Amino acid sequence: STWGNLSLEFMAEVHFIGQVHSAFGFPSNSLFCKWEFEAGHSGSHGWRVVTGITKGRTQVDMPEDEGGTGVAMFAHPIDVHYACETIKGWPRIKVEVWHQDQYGRAELAGYGFVHLPASPGHFELEIRTWRPKLSFWESLKAWLVGGSPELVS
Repeated sequence: STWGNLSLEFMAEVHFIGQVHSAFGFPSNSLFCKWEFEAGHSGSHGWRVVTGITKGRTQVDMPEDEGGTGVAMFAHPIDVHYACETIKGWPRIKVEVWHQDQYGRAELAGYGFVHLPASPGHFELEIRTWRPKLSFWESLKAWLVGGSPELVS
């Protein structure tokens, strides 16, 4: 088959098959995860999605324990097939972990990313997350009216 001016027959192919498994260590229960693959650099045309979905969202999971120290299980499947001209801009997966409160409002719990392995095999990747720190007044406002710090582009 052809794609643009290039034939896919002469491009390397890479498959990523796995799952967004779980989240743990967050101060609250009722978590969900938004995820997105990024491949290539801005202005680079070296990576193309052949099949698969490159972004999505898990279901909300609420572990049984009351303290918020449980593991939120997602087991959300991922299956993406790329064709590439170059290894420049190797794919990574970005995640946003969110907390859903009792009223259905979503608050950011953390951002994170990890580059995907460049060698074949079975891997378990752990993504450390972070979130912007609030000032005293921003913390007070968030406590009174809800919300959480978020990055904007």
